[in-house]
Amino acid sequence: MIYPARGEARLAVWSSGIVLSALELVDRYCLRAVDEWKHMQLTDAGNVLLLARTDAPGQIGDDEADTVLECFGNAGASFVEAIAPRHDDCLLLFLPTANFQQRLMYYGALWYRFDLIVTDPNHLFRALKELKPTMLVAPPAFYEALETRFFNLPGWKRWLANLAGRITLLLPLRTLREKLGRGVFKQAHEALGGRMRLMITGMAPIKRSTLTLFERMQLSLYETYGLVELGSISLNSPGVGKMGSVGRLLPGVTVEMAPDGEIIAHREPTLAFGYSECSEGEQERTFIGNNRIATGDIGRLDEDGYLYLIGRKKEIIITGGGKQIHPEVLEAEIDACPDVAKSVVLRDPDLPFLIAVVLSKNPQYPGARERIQKSVDRVNERYSSTPVAKLIFTDVVFSRENGLLRPNLKLDRRKIAQHFQAQWSSKREGLN
Repeated sequence: MIYPARGEARLAVWSSGIVLSALELVDRYCLRAVDEWKHMQLTDAGNVLLLARTDAPGQIGDDEADTVLECFGNAGASFVEAIAPRHDDCLLLFLPTANFQQRLMYYGALWYRFDLIVTDPNHLFRALKELKPTMLVAPPAFYEALETRFFNLPGWKRWLANLAGRITLLLPLRTLREKLGRGVFKQAHEALGGRMRLMITGMAPIKRSTLTLFERMQLSLYETYGLVELGSISLNSPGVGKMGSVGRLLPGVTVEMAPDGEIIAHREPTLAFGYSECSEGEQERTFIGNNRIATGDIGRLDEDGYLYLIGRKKEIIITGGGKQIHPEVLEAEIDACPDVAKSVVLRDPDLPFLIAVVLSKNPQYPGARERIQKSVDRVNERYSSTPVAKLIFTDVVFSRENGLLRPNLKLDRRKIAQHFQAQWSSKREGLN
């Protein structure tokens, strides 16, 4: 249902049982006329947003505006302003509202007055087709699933579409590129509602081939980077971006690189001062003083100020020979194979090399496994000190439902290792 708010933003809630916690107040707010309320406090896990308006809709007093902006903070305002929303925009969100970044987008929709659709993953594609959003925030797994759909088209059709997409990128006029992209990739545009103008992804690495495909389809997809503890840190945006990076730093954010390459981020004012519950020493390792956050991510800045993520510090694999490697680096190389939907690199402490679990885009394709093996062999030539010696092919899709993805849709490496332990062990026995 859609709740009109007399010319202001509308909130559409699409779910049979979605729990909005404190954001249920936003729902209630949308049921009331904008010019009938003065102040409302939204308190959720210690985060407070004060929505304040005067009697005239759209007019906000200086003191009230200062209060709103202080609570909404640079973390939300800088991100939303970077994507340049329009009053006729409609944003779709479907991830858990316990995620602070998601809540900032809720608040941003109200503050900047564009429509908001709230749904859960089970209703996502129906909401896309019927409510026709113009903006979407989703994890890489969503966009990579669309790439897999494209890959499973008949070979001749996929080849012609890719050729047309490459030609489209050479056209000088943006309007002509968009028109041709919508025509060639009509099904993809319609699956997203037909009005999509901006899509954002983050939370995990996305395949380079996915970004390339969306560029050819004339569907704007940009990477971002942020933390619950700090909010949005960087963003690629229209006209300002580099494929493979997570964008330039947002206003109010500075970063420095620790000696081991870990990204240390800083923002004023800070969003969080610590954890209410955590394992011993975790707070001290993360909140390192002077409003600085140790992100746990290894990265680098290039000469143009674009931030690149290499991998998670805690995920670094140390082989029996003492070599260190980020599994994300090897996974990106393996995932570059057109036949691979997703790979996960794991280490067996009893073996001097690595094992990869590989999900094929279409296992029935003739020669798919052989092509993947040859691709991995080429990767091993470049990473000869940390080779992926054995592949475990699977048709099990990594998902939240089977526990192989976390609630935030990141890989749960520990559970993936446990799930494939039997095959992993048989591989070990065959190598001993």
